[in-house]
Amino acid sequence: MADYKYAFDYGVYDVTNMGEPQPINVPDNGLMGGEYGLSASNGSFQLLSAGRFGGSIVEGVLFNYQPSASAAQSDNGGTADHDRFSLMSPGHGAGNTAATAVISITSNGSNMINPTDSPKLLLTDADGTAITFTGVLTGANYPTFTFNISADMPERNFFIMKDLVACINSVAALDITATQVHNHSRALLVQGAIGGVGNTTITVATPVTGVKIDRNFSGGHTEEGDPTIVLAAGGATGYHATSAAVVCADGNTVLYCFEHSSSSGVKGSLGPIISGFNLATGPNIRRLTALGYR
Repeated sequence: MADYKYAFDYGVYDVTNMGEPQPINVPDNGLMGGEYGLSASNGSFQLLSAGRFGGSIVEGVLFNYQPSASAAQSDNGGTADHDRFSLMSPGHGAGNTAATAVISITSNGSNMINPTDSPKLLLTDADGTAITFTGVLTGANYPTFTFNISADMPERNFFIMKDLVACINSVAALDITATQVHNHSRALLVQGAIGGVGNTTITVATPVTGVKIDRNFSGGHTEEGDPTIVLAAGGATGYHATSAAVVCADGNTVLYCFEHSSSSGVKGSLGPIISGFNLATGPNIRRLTALGYR
C-alpha cells in the first residue's frame, strides 16, 4: 500500500483515467469518495487538458482549494495568459517516443507469383514522404522500389521479408527503419522522427497478396504536444506560491509551486519541488488506497 507524504483536499481529474474501481463523486466522508471535476466550484482552478507526463498517462492534478479566489482567467494561450500553466515533467524529453508498426509475410509466396497481383505496400513517414514497395518475380519488369517474391525460393517467407526489409532501408528519402524480427517473417518498422506525426497509416494494395499489417504505426508521442494544462487564479487569495501535484495513473507524481507574475501581460512560471511515485493523495485516491488498490 502506498505511503503518501503530501495530502491535498481537492483534485481535478480526467475521469477516463481514474482507474478501477470507478470513482465516486461525493464529499470525502470516511475515505469513501471525494468530490472532483474539471474545475473548482468557484472556477479558480480548472483542468483544460490531461496529457502525458514523462511517458505516463496523467490522471489528474491535486491542489488545496482556495474558496476566496476569483475565477481563473484565460485568453486562450495569448501573451496575457498569466493564469495558464502547462505542466510537464522536469525531464519531459525522456518520455518522447517514435511510432512503430509491425508487418508480416503470410502467404509462403504461393499467392504472390502472379505478377498482375504483385503485393504493393505503401509506407508514409512522419514528414509525409510516401513510398510504394512492389513485390516482383525474378526477371520481371522492375518498378523503382521492389522486393523479390520468386516462387522457387526455399523458406519463402523469410527470404521475402529479408528482401523487403533491405528494400525499405535502402530508400534514403523515407525516414523509416525496418528490422526483421520474431520468426523472421515479421518486421518491426520504426519512424525516424518522434511524435504523433509518425502515427501514419500503412496501406496494402487490393488484392491483399501475402503482406499483412499486424499493427499500424502507433505510439508516437511528444509531451510538448500533449501537455497537461490548468488554469490557476493568482492574486492574494489565489494559488500564487501554493503547490499542486500532477498524479499519473501509474503513480508517477511531481509537486510544483505556482509562481504568478506581478506584471500585467506576463505569464507565470512553475517550480518543481519534488518528484517520485505515490507521493501525493487527494479525493478518490484516498479511497483507492483504503481499498488496497494503491
